[in-house]
Amino acid sequence: MKNKENNSKILKERKSFLILAFTYSIIVLLGVIVFLYLVFYLPLIKNKEIFPKNYSVNLKEKISDEDKKIYGITLDEVIQKSKNIKVYFIDGREIEEFQAAHIKGAFHLRIPDIKDTEEVSKKIGLNKNEINRSFFVIYCHDGTRSIEAVKRINQENFKFLIDGIGSFKNRKFKNSDFEIEGDFNISPFPDYIQNKDFTVDPSQAVKLIKNGGFLVDGRLYEKNIQFPNAYNFRIGQLTSEEYDTKLQKILEQKGKDIIFIGNVYPDLFYAKLIFYRLVQNNGFKIENLKIVFGQDNELYQLLKKEGILNGN
Repeated sequence: MKNKENNSKILKERKSFLILAFTYSIIVLLGVIVFLYLVFYLPLIKNKEIFPKNYSVNLKEKISDEDKKIYGITLDEVIQKSKNIKVYFIDGREIEEFQAAHIKGAFHLRIPDIKDTEEVSKKIGLNKNEINRSFFVIYCHDGTRSIEAVKRINQENFKFLIDGIGSFKNRKFKNSDFEIEGDFNISPFPDYIQNKDFTVDPSQAVKLIKNGGFLVDGRLYEKNIQFPNAYNFRIGQLTSEEYDTKLQKILEQKGKDIIFIGNVYPDLFYAKLIFYRLVQNNGFKIENLKIVFGQDNELYQLLKKEGILNGN
């Protein structure tokens, strides 16, 4: 009898233990899910630049392995190279990005302004012989912009940094020459720009255009679909002089709705860049600034249907 009672007691204790362990495991699992949601997912969905409302295409252009091999260099290779030759870093991004964070000692020179070695020579203060005896690493956010400048220069001592400034993330170096000044985890834009959803769907955009809105084509790579009545303002392809000249037309539209067409991540970045500058420097109202993102074909078809495109 006592054995039966003991066995029954042991079974009850084991059952209670299993129930307690299971309950505890569920609580821990829920806690982990809540933690991941609050710490990782929630900040991402607040960042409309990472999760735009409407898109139907890839967000980034890709660099081929062949181009990386010919024109690129990794951070580890740069470190090794620096032991034998003077290495100069050139930050080809926009000034807001440079001010937020850049490689220690880097010179700022926008990618579109780097046509050949002459611009580099003027910026750094080196003569032709010194240029040829040195090594230059041009970088941007991830390499998609800087490779264009390296291709134009087309010299062995000019390379783009594969993975861009992001290659410095979570890296520690014995050599203090390889450091980041600033914090590249912080957006170059204030929160009211960075976390605002500027996107509108094509039908909304058409209504704005019909009411006098100003259509801006900011697509860097699209060539198939053309908007003859849109203002061509591809910032990433404009030299600083061209940018200043073309900006004047946009400044004349103050008080109107500005509708920016973009398809890939760089377009979205440049839209926010010009919106930030228009609000900060020129007094534009943020509510008048809109983006049609990843839906240029839909917008084209609606504009054609409404007879807004030239020739229709």
